[in-house]
Amino acid sequence: MIKKIYAIALALCVLSCNNINKKDDTERAFTIPVSFADKDNILPLSEFIDSVSFIVLETNKQCLIGNVDKIITISDGYLIIDKEIASKIFYFNKEGNFIASIGDKGNSRSEYINLEDVTTDGKIVYVLDSRGRKIVCYSLTGEYLDSYPLPYTAYSFKHIKNKIFAFSCEFTPVNELKKDNSFPSVYIYDFDSKEHICDQFFSDKLRYSELMMTSNNLNPYYLTAYSQKIYEVTPQGLTALVNFEYPTKEKDALNDLFESLEKKSNESSKITDEAKSQIPILYSFFNLDNVIFFSLMKGSVIYYNFYYKQTKELIQCVGIGKMPIKDDIRGNLIFAPYASEKDNFICIASPEQLKGTEGFENVDDMNNPILVKLQIKKEDAKK
Repeated sequence: MIKKIYAIALALCVLSCNNINKKDDTERAFTIPVSFADKDNILPLSEFIDSVSFIVLETNKQCLIGNVDKIITISDGYLIIDKEIASKIFYFNKEGNFIASIGDKGNSRSEYINLEDVTTDGKIVYVLDSRGRKIVCYSLTGEYLDSYPLPYTAYSFKHIKNKIFAFSCEFTPVNELKKDNSFPSVYIYDFDSKEHICDQFFSDKLRYSELMMTSNNLNPYYLTAYSQKIYEVTPQGLTALVNFEYPTKEKDALNDLFESLEKKSNESSKITDEAKSQIPILYSFFNLDNVIFFSLMKGSVIYYNFYYKQTKELIQCVGIGKMPIKDDIRGNLIFAPYASEKDNFICIASPEQLKGTEGFENVDDMNNPILVKLQIKKEDAKK
């Protein structure tokens, strides 16, 4: 199981659409060289993880989680987002006690038609309702506070500060923001001043292609499946944080893909199976205190990468058609992070996964998912 991010954006140019100036980020980003081995390198979980702890989420009729689509960590607990089944946000404290159910589906000003994405400033929870074309604001205890009309189409967003938000609209043409036959993948909007800037433009021709689109790709950094950069999101625009340096073979495959799509007609913008097998796809990125973790796929090969900031060492696990990390600590955990805090990954486990094991002898199959905290080893202790 990998946390799936259906995504991408092509950065063809960076253009400003209004009065906020775009910062030059060339000197700030640092580079991580990435290789793509073609044979298994399955590593044990204990190679990276120092300790495992569990947070059993309370289960009652007010907080029945159907599916975990996103986890947001806040100072006092966790926001669990279930987009489709419950169509709600559930707030639990650090011990797993249920605090509040946030949001309701409906057509009124205080409700949302669909729960497209969620962001927070730690005090207010913001819901992106793409069908209702608005943002709905709630307190952490679930009270409705306000709503704002969505200025343009978007499918993922992030609160930056005050009433400034970043929105992602990858490969969805926003005609109001079109410039020189290109459309932005990201726009940043200030609801007070009504100013906006646009970033990461894609060619009009690429909207007909089979390029993957991203879900939750502002969580909290901006990433795209085919890009070799990770961006921080600021009120002034996107600032490059990390450059992934791919080998020549993979860089050429990416360049060839976009060049071929640009030349094709709208009706024939298909990606061949051969091209798909050669192109690296970035699926996830987590910036912990001492470690950067990112996952990639190339064809059926899965790459898990741990970059240690102090020593600048990159350790790569490789699985051909299988998970590249094997749980040798408990034997039943799957390393697929949903979130991170400090030097901990936050994963989930189903009750069925843990039922009958130590500490979970009496767990019920109908209980809510269990949060799994995996504390990363310090650099001097990982060996």
